[in-house]
Amino acid sequence: MKVKYLIFIIVAFLTLDYNTISAQVSAPALRCISVDGSQIKLDWVVSNDPLGEFTNYEVYQSIGIGPFINAANLNNRLQNSFTHTNANFGLPSTFHRYYLVAVYNDGAIKRTVTSDTLLPILPILTVNQNISGQLVWNPIKMPALPSSGLSYSVDRRFSGTPPNWANGIATPNLGNELFNDNVARCDDEVFYKVRLQDNSGCESVSAIVSAPLVKNAGPAPMTFTSISVNKEFGYTELFWDKHPEPETTDYIIFYVDANGSAIIIDTINGSTFSYNDLNASRPAFLADQCYRIAPIDSCNKTQGAISTHCTMHLTRTFDPCEAEVSLNWTPYEGWDNGLEMYEIYMSVNNGPFVLNGSVSGSVNSYVIPNISAINTYSFYISAYSKTGGYISNSNLMGTKFNLVDKTQHIRLRSATIKENTAVAINLLVDRNAVFDHIAVYRAHSEEGPYQKIRRFIPDSRVDSFLTIEDTIPLQNHLKAFYYAIVIDECNKPIVKSNTISTIFLEAKGDKYDFETELKWNLVIISDSIEQVRPAYYAYYGMNKQLQANHFASTRSLNKLDHPFESDAIYGNEFCYRIELIQQESELYPKQDSSYSNMECFLFEPEIHIPNAFSPNSDGVNEVWKPEIIYGESGAGYLLQIFDEWGKVMFETDDPNKGWDGTHNSEPSRIGSYIYKFKVLTYLESEIHRKGSFTLVR
Repeated sequence: MKVKYLIFIIVAFLTLDYNTISAQVSAPALRCISVDGSQIKLDWVVSNDPLGEFTNYEVYQSIGIGPFINAANLNNRLQNSFTHTNANFGLPSTFHRYYLVAVYNDGAIKRTVTSDTLLPILPILTVNQNISGQLVWNPIKMPALPSSGLSYSVDRRFSGTPPNWANGIATPNLGNELFNDNVARCDDEVFYKVRLQDNSGCESVSAIVSAPLVKNAGPAPMTFTSISVNKEFGYTELFWDKHPEPETTDYIIFYVDANGSAIIIDTINGSTFSYNDLNASRPAFLADQCYRIAPIDSCNKTQGAISTHCTMHLTRTFDPCEAEVSLNWTPYEGWDNGLEMYEIYMSVNNGPFVLNGSVSGSVNSYVIPNISAINTYSFYISAYSKTGGYISNSNLMGTKFNLVDKTQHIRLRSATIKENTAVAINLLVDRNAVFDHIAVYRAHSEEGPYQKIRRFIPDSRVDSFLTIEDTIPLQNHLKAFYYAIVIDECNKPIVKSNTISTIFLEAKGDKYDFETELKWNLVIISDSIEQVRPAYYAYYGMNKQLQANHFASTRSLNKLDHPFESDAIYGNEFCYRIELIQQESELYPKQDSSYSNMECFLFEPEIHIPNAFSPNSDGVNEVWKPEIIYGESGAGYLLQIFDEWGKVMFETDDPNKGWDGTHNSEPSRIGSYIYKFKVLTYLESEIHRKGSFTLVR
């Protein structure tokens, strides 16, 4: 029995010891630590005390690298927070550490293991003058408490009463204790605090960190990349790169006047990097223009503008005798490293601009030879920087060389064919200036080639309406095209006229239908409007005597049909002519008449050949000869009659004579005879006939 009780006692003792151990007071779980001024608040999860043995909590603090000392004893087990009012945070040090332990009495005074040691969150802030920069802070524990939230909340405010916090402006992840801010304020102070939630419901709050946002000077001075003249409209275009200082909010544009004074003309938003100066009082097409630029920050501070850029201004002079244009321009100013070169661009008659040449950056002039005042020219200069690849354009200089001492215009109006051998050209030329002569060019198609045919020197009178005659033989090419060039006293062309043409008429008669078809070319008209379109009038006559009145007119056609009397074909020469009347116009303030060639023709004769005749003295059919009808033969006529052996029986050059059937005054025998004759007509064509006929009695 004693052994049995002993075993019971031992088992009971062992069982009591196990229950006692498992029922001890648990350690408090420190979860949050917050800074409030110089005070520090702790939050924890309370200890379990199943046997009622809890005595108190002991709060331990370490400042700097010093030892942990008891900061407070708390007798209420259910108390889960404590504000250490004598923490002296920030006075001797900002490096504070805290932990808790629970004290209990299970027959002896004992202490639980310590809680986790926590550090208050201490943010450190760096600023760049008036721009907030980087915020870093320490975690409350490393490694992190399993109960801590996954991210921090960063709060920010500026000076003000009451303070207005902007909560949660950033939420960096736990383990990334960093926030980069770029907020810019002027003459202000920025404040930050960091918060970290715990799943127990408490929150760790950092100390508040602050820094003044003050900037003593504005952004560093800057300059344009280039300024240029808009070629189409003549205003100045300004270009620059974004200022590297992020606090730059705007750009101030200065105009530098002739006295060197810088005048503010505009302020441009910091996201814009170009500007067009459209003020008509600063025309870059009339003179070079100078500008400066200054960046300004959010504090409305600037270091001003120190670098001046000036556009190029292009001018020109023209030597008409040398046919040279001298281009001169003011140098481009503003590039620190200077100019690489200038390029000269030229356009002729509104064509594309083509590089004509280049000069070094130290040269500001250029000569272009072989210039003709007939053409229209345009020039501009491009400047190239030595570094950066920047380009600037000058103003556009358009030059027609309409010099006040030169003839401004010449206009050909009409060309009249005179007696089919010469042409009279009517024209209007500016006589307000002296010139040497007018060169006249002719071709027989509008496309050319044209040849110079006349050097015409007007008389000393100032009459602007002139007539120039082309007496160079047309050689049956009556359709001719003309233009003229005024030549100055330097023997250089000044101005070129328009092109005109003669009216070339062709007439073709039909002797069977008694009708003539007329066709002519429409002349080149360049100064008549629809209401006063030129009119063509057709005239007709016989033997070069035209009737006084026209028989037809038209404003748009170039052909007409003319019926005539059938009796007119007998021996008459048909003649036609076209008259063109052009009304006065703005370019030619005078009515003008011109004429085509006179087109005359005779109808080719018709020949009737008898096949027999009977010279028997009965008065009927006594003579044999060809009969010419519908016209007359010309000077060339020959009739020959042969017998069957080829003997000439009769011959005459008189178209009115025929064969009477005799030879040497003796009657010829009855039978067949052979004839040959030719006729040379008035149109210089030859008609030949050959055949046979019969002599009967």
